[in-house]
Amino acid sequence: MKRLAIAVVASVFVVGGLVAVPAQARATSGDMRGNFAAAAHRTKIYLLCGNGKPVVRPHRILLSCGDGNWWYRHLRWHRWKRRDALARGDMWRNDCTPSCAEGTFHDYPVRIRAFRVRNIGGHRVFTRSHYVFLRKKAPNMPRRETIAIPSYLL
Repeated sequence: MKRLAIAVVASVFVVGGLVAVPAQARATSGDMRGNFAAAAHRTKIYLLCGNGKPVVRPHRILLSCGDGNWWYRHLRWHRWKRRDALARGDMWRNDCTPSCAEGTFHDYPVRIRAFRVRNIGGHRVFTRSHYVFLRKKAPNMPRRETIAIPSYLL
C-alpha cells in the first residue's frame, strides 16, 4: 500500500505539478490510473481578471495592467476545459486620441480562446488568449492574434 501511495505522488509530479487529490479519488485499489484521471478532472483552472484574484469563468479580463486601457468584457463562456476555454464578448479598448487620458473607449465583438495553463501562486491559470474580431476590428490591430493574459496574484 505504501508503494502505491508513493507511485501516486510521483506520477502527480511527473504530469506537471502538484494536484490536490480529493479523498474519494485516492487510489485504494489496483485502478490507480482511473482514480488519478478522476482527480485531475476535478482540478479547477482559473483566469486572473485584473484584480489579481483567480476566477473561474470571469465576465471581464484586464489585458493592460498599467493603465486599464484594454479589456475583454461581457464574456459568455461556451466551454471551460482543462486545456482551454472558449468565450464570446467584447474587446473594450481606448483609442488614446488625443491622449490615453482623454481617449474614448470602443467595443469590438470578439471570440476568444484562453489556453496555456501554468501554476501561479498555487493555482492552475490560463496565461494566453487568442482573439478574433467578429465584425469591425480595432484600428491598428490584426484581425486575429495571440496575446499574453496578465498573470500576477495580489
